[in-house]
Amino acid sequence: MSSATITMKPSKMKPGQEIRINGRIGFYVRRYPSQAGRPAINIIRVPDYAGLNGPDDNGSCQISDYDFSHKVTRI
Repeated sequence: MSSATITMKPSKMKPGQEIRINGRIGFYVRRYPSQAGRPAINIIRVPDYAGLNGPDDNGSCQISDYDFSHKVTRI
């Protein structure tokens, strides 16, 4: 089975685990579960993205459970 067909479960990730997204290395920060009509979101930090949105940007990004399970691989 290729890694493109394997989906990850974001709820099984632990803070600080290394991940790969779009060929870049990052870290999983935390998951906010869905509640009251809002979808679940995951927070990741990718050092290569730091500074793209100003000098205070630390490279943190929000990603949905769907995108996380299809675009992120654990290292």
